[in-house]
Amino acid sequence: KILLSRRGQVFSTDQLIDFMFADQEPEAALGNLRGRVGELRRVLEPGMARRTDSQYILTLASAYCFSDQAPCW
Repeated sequence: KILLSRRGQVFSTDQLIDFMFADQEPEAALGNLRGRVGELRRVLEPGMARRTDSQYILTLASAYCFSDQAPCW
């Protein structure tokens, strides 16, 4: 919801952890964030091969962004 509501805006992993997992230890929170991003990618692109770039959820260094170029409504 955070990424989609602000399409094109880049969020650092720290920002997303603060939004979603602030009560967890840093390593656990990072693992949970990565897991949720992976799940979201699989839901949005069920046929996407592992280790390929998503057209929806972009990874930029230590940050994520919902592409403002991806087809969605």
